[in-house]
Amino acid sequence: MLWEVRSLAQLLLLLLVARAGTQIPRKEVQVVWAKEGSPVQLPCILSSIHQNLSRKHSFLWRVTVTWQRWQDRTPQASWYTVFRVGPGGVRSVRLPPQPRLQLGGLSLHQGDFSLWLRPAWLTDAGEYRARVHFENGDLRCHLCLRFGQASVTASPPGPIVTSGLVLLNCSFNRPDLPEAVLWSRGRAPIIPSSRHLPVGSLLFLSHVTLSDAGPWDCHVIYPDGFNVSVTHYLAILGLEPLTQKTVYVGEGSKVELPCHLSPAPGTMPGLIAQWTLPWGRGSCLVSGDDKSSFALRLDHVSRAQAGTYNCSLSFQGHQLSAAVTLAVITGAQLSGRNPKALKGGKYLPLLLSFGILLLLFSGIGAAVFRFRQRKLPGSFSALEDAAQRPQRQNKAEEMEPESQSQC
Repeated sequence: MLWEVRSLAQLLLLLLVARAGTQIPRKEVQVVWAKEGSPVQLPCILSSIHQNLSRKHSFLWRVTVTWQRWQDRTPQASWYTVFRVGPGGVRSVRLPPQPRLQLGGLSLHQGDFSLWLRPAWLTDAGEYRARVHFENGDLRCHLCLRFGQASVTASPPGPIVTSGLVLLNCSFNRPDLPEAVLWSRGRAPIIPSSRHLPVGSLLFLSHVTLSDAGPWDCHVIYPDGFNVSVTHYLAILGLEPLTQKTVYVGEGSKVELPCHLSPAPGTMPGLIAQWTLPWGRGSCLVSGDDKSSFALRLDHVSRAQAGTYNCSLSFQGHQLSAAVTLAVITGAQLSGRNPKALKGGKYLPLLLSFGILLLLFSGIGAAVFRFRQRKLPGSFSALEDAAQRPQRQNKAEEMEPESQSQC
């Protein structure tokens, strides 16, 4: 009797379900985070209970899936269809077609009606809703697609002068805290040191040099597996040459001692560099040109002007300096050469070595030639005597009558 009551109750329940349909409660708006340029899934999946019920009644073989997006950029804000799959797998989308929008394919029969964007762009951000209608059943999903972004700001902003300090701050737009924030240069992670100190989303750089110029990468990782990276390019200002440079020039020629602010910050009127002359001979001021060059030009260089020249520049409250050594070459052979050629100090030792080798080979060649000249007459003296003997006899015969007449 009890068994009959239970069977009757189950039959009545099935009849009620068949008449009213399977109504699945609507979920709250779910936020989905995406990364620009990467694929993203807008999930809409049946629960395990409803999947079993659907397979039992073969509902999923005759489903209609409709994805819509909220359009608020028009005077009449409304929902419009971006993707639709009808019974039998007939696919239709709103014109123009969106090949980036895809469903899970065979996963439809497993209760997965998620919409994939391959890839997702920033213009895809907004609200989406899905309605899955099948026989005696209905599923609705409501989602909001947002893009996780990160940015790096430098304090102080703008180019940083050498020996200065800068604080890099990596910020992100997700409200939840990330699992980790990693700093790196290329593929090399930043290891804490006396000059580089990473603390979470902050990176402190002290006593920066020109080698610190370039990209600094911030990687943000969240517990759900979402990650985003951003690169900040740090500009460092310094005077070149970085190390003391020697410029060679011939006596009486013109020369230009280099002093350049690198990288050039553009036209910055009012910047003046001070050149300190060697041997305590005072100083002179040089204004920068449009290429941020503060070169010192000297005419008719003499030996007394040789020495080390220091170029100093005050920029953003910091003092920058560079040193150039002037070497003056004297001599009749070098005084008439092109001054521009003499500027290239790195070629002068090579030229001197080549000249020494040339003189050495010339001396060896002259010695060999003289040795051969001395040796040739002794080797062929017999032949020369035999050739000159008849000539001597003829001359003697011709001179004999003459001698006899004088006598």
